[in-house]
Amino acid sequence: MHPISAAPIHTRDVYSDPKSFSALMSKLTKRLRAIRKTTPFDMLAGCGNSAAPLLGVLGLRLGVPILSVRKADDHSSHDYRKVSGFFMGNRYLILDDLISSGTTVNHIRRAIAKTEKEEGREGPPSECVGALLYFSHGYTGSTYTFPQDTSWNCLAEKTVPTFFLN
Repeated sequence: MHPISAAPIHTRDVYSDPKSFSALMSKLTKRLRAIRKTTPFDMLAGCGNSAAPLLGVLGLRLGVPILSVRKADDHSSHDYRKVSGFFMGNRYLILDDLISSGTTVNHIRRAIAKTEKEEGREGPPSECVGALLYFSHGYTGSTYTFPQDTSWNCLAEKTVPTFFLN
């Protein structure tokens, strides 16, 4: 069975097969263009190995900057920043494989907010406008609620739409 239509699948199955990867990129590009019509965004954000191969390709296809967020325990770079990329927008969409506990999407939102604050970004802070889950594995909610971040009081509770690839 083709990895894009099979469920559940693992990202390594798609990344190891150029035809599957190309098919996933086409599906994601089409879906993101459709999402953008109703939920405008001007940046894409993702975290870890599951999103890294996708962000660059999708950013180029959509003409938007990308924000690549390192995992909390990732110290593999000489760069002290947890977020790499250019904050050239105000509304970002998170790209993730799935939501099970919410740890990754919460980390992405916190890391972006913290980086903007630490670097003294001018203007309003970037806003997460939703999350596209490309391997949903059973999560069927139409929204995701970010809890209030009480660790340093910068993020209020917020509910955003969740979108799916299929």
